[in-house]
Amino acid sequence: MDRRRQRSRAVAAGAAISAVALCAAWAPAFGQEGGGGPLFTFGVSTTLTSSDNADLDVVSAGDTTQLETTLSFGFETVTRTQALRFSFSDTLRSGSGPDAENDLRGPNVTLSYEREVAAARFELSARQSTRDVDSALSQEELENLDTADALAVDSGTLTNRVLSFGMETGRQGPVGTELSLSQTRRDYSNTTDPDLEDSRTDSASAAVVLRPDDATEVRLSYGITEFTREDAVGTERTTRTFGINARRQLDPTTLITAGLGWTEITEDQTAIPLSLPDETGLTALFGYERDLQSGTVSARLSRGITSAGHRTDLTATRVFELPDGSVEITLGVAKPEARNAQPTGRVAYVRERADQSFGFALSSNIAVNSDRQVQRNTTADVSYNMQLTERDSFGLDLDFAKTSDVDGSGVTERTRSSATASYQRTLTPDWTLAAGLTHRRSRREGEGTARSNAAFVTLGREFSWRP
Repeated sequence: MDRRRQRSRAVAAGAAISAVALCAAWAPAFGQEGGGGPLFTFGVSTTLTSSDNADLDVVSAGDTTQLETTLSFGFETVTRTQALRFSFSDTLRSGSGPDAENDLRGPNVTLSYEREVAAARFELSARQSTRDVDSALSQEELENLDTADALAVDSGTLTNRVLSFGMETGRQGPVGTELSLSQTRRDYSNTTDPDLEDSRTDSASAAVVLRPDDATEVRLSYGITEFTREDAVGTERTTRTFGINARRQLDPTTLITAGLGWTEITEDQTAIPLSLPDETGLTALFGYERDLQSGTVSARLSRGITSAGHRTDLTATRVFELPDGSVEITLGVAKPEARNAQPTGRVAYVRERADQSFGFALSSNIAVNSDRQVQRNTTADVSYNMQLTERDSFGLDLDFAKTSDVDGSGVTERTRSSATASYQRTLTPDWTLAAGLTHRRSRREGEGTARSNAAFVTLGREFSWRP
């Protein structure tokens, strides 16, 4: 693990140096085409944290004081037809106490290039993100709990690497094409939980898009996904899909969609070796959406194939647009193979005013995780921010996430939650001071509840520069 981590840092550092050189070399060419010219951004922040259970263990090892200093650099240049963006950051950590870290956390790197002309679009991107396994989940992670280790808590780091390529041609014409390729890797280092296993997902898809008139679009598509995981049985799973989907704008306010397809999922366990039964079958969908004076109303009925068998979903959504926000209500039912029908839904409310904002979201859905287990994902988020003065503001954030078993699928129930109250003051146009308190909880089925309280102070500066 350590050698692999060192190699990863060396590769990331090399990529960062190459990217900086590339940015410098391309900047004049982009600037000649028009636009705002190259933009450089720089940032530095230092956070001092004191916690009574930094690793969020069931039994705390003791108090820990941690100092983290993050340096960041970004570059972008955008013109009428193309855009180049690059960012890099890393965190130096030092501390004292049983859970203290004294090292570089690992780089976060993003490099993307987009080019768009009248009838075609091209996009290429690469990114790497590194975070502590026991750190707070991002909004993207809270919305996607379909990995078997989604809510695991352990010391160590998780590194996500994503490479993606996309191309579209004939975007406004009667015939168009779409092509996409991607690779995603999840690598753990310095962890002790046996459930935290490295994985890799390779995906490719291609489509032909037909537009017989301005209101109709028909898409013929084919996709393949290869999933491998370094677990005890050596999981290798291949998913192939083929389908035809159509969209029709009946009038300026009404859209319908319909589709038919075929999905085949094969899985091998290379350590035994063993081939599991294939999951194959017909897929279908029908959707309806209509714009109203006060928002939208929509409904969707679909039948799909997952690694745990076929499933049928029916959902209805109503969105209300308010003068200072919006309300979304979704009600549905999911019927996995050989299991009872399960209710699903989502309620979200957002309100924004000149001096304050409030957001609330509660959702519950049925998903199949990477272990072919059917599970219920439940999340709740509450956020409140108030602008006290021109320079001072107060924020409160609450989040809750839970994965639970559905009809004896064998899912280990996990729960994570956190609450943060923070105060922020703008010292100068570049410098910001923030302080707050965070309470976290974590629980795994069959184990006790882990609790953590932390106080933090952050001083940071960000500024931008155009040459």
